[in-house]
Amino acid sequence: QTLIRILSIIVVATTITTANALASSLSDNSNNALGPPPLQERINLGTLSISPMGLGTLNLPLDKESDEETTSVLRTASSMGINFLDTAEAYGFGRSETLTKNSIQGAGLVVSGGELSNTMNVATKFAPVPWRSDS
Repeated sequence: QTLIRILSIIVVATTITTANALASSLSDNSNNALGPPPLQERINLGTLSISPMGLGTLNLPLDKESDEETTSVLRTASSMGINFLDTAEAYGFGRSETLTKNSIQGAGLVVSGGELSNTMNVATKFAPVPWRSDS
């Protein structure tokens, strides 16, 4: 319960549009005057060490199992220091989780609780819903 409350507090839902705007501002800055990636700081949450801002997946294109733009957004988020993704079974009847997994793999990232720079920590939620056979 406490972990769920903490995750709920720190999750910041970010749309593809916002991530693309951030990616554009980084790519337009050829001399990297911004300095190091802005989200390298970490918050210790139990055994996890996560970025202070997460990336929400509610607004991903849920009609696809893989998407190059989503892969690019995750790659950019990771390069900025974001290592925490939020998804849910209810986003597109489970399609968000599939797209998230495929995009993480496509971006050369891994799902884990590790400290590696290519690691994404993923939070998901589920509930008894009509489309699940075990509900």
